[in-house]
Amino acid sequence: MIPMKKEVVFAIALGAIVGLVITFGIYTANKALQQRREETTTTQVQDTKGSSENEPSAMRIYAPEDGSLVDKDTLQISGVTFPNATLAIYVNDALYIATADAKGNFSAEVKLGAGSNVITSIATAPDGTQERDARLVVFSTANLDDGTTATNSAKPKASPTPKPGGTQ
Repeated sequence: MIPMKKEVVFAIALGAIVGLVITFGIYTANKALQQRREETTTTQVQDTKGSSENEPSAMRIYAPEDGSLVDKDTLQISGVTFPNATLAIYVNDALYIATADAKGNFSAEVKLGAGSNVITSIATAPDGTQERDARLVVFSTANLDDGTTATNSAKPKASPTPKPGGTQ
């Protein structure tokens, strides 16, 4: 029995159309993801007055230092920013809110998670101007001090004298 030509042609055409629709969908999704990645990497942080992050910052974090290693799960963040600014301090996914005084001084206590913690502080002045700072703090309770101290007493061993013929 021979299959009918009309049904075979219809099945091939329908398969080609479905394949093209799926291919176009995958292409469009990949293109959108690539554009999103490019926008994320090229976006410059700007405040509402248009100054870029290359200008001197109106916010200074005094503590903690970037790259600090701490042994307590709570941390005091302190610094200076715009007078009477509101600060949004993100520690990983947790949000803490603080307010600067009339001179711009602020301090807030935050809780750290085990290991690396990204602390992002965003200060917003009453006029809407924003400044941000990000730093990494590592929380660990591991005892890294084994009680030994390094000295200058290590001396290199004499290197072996090569024997003729390439053997030692």
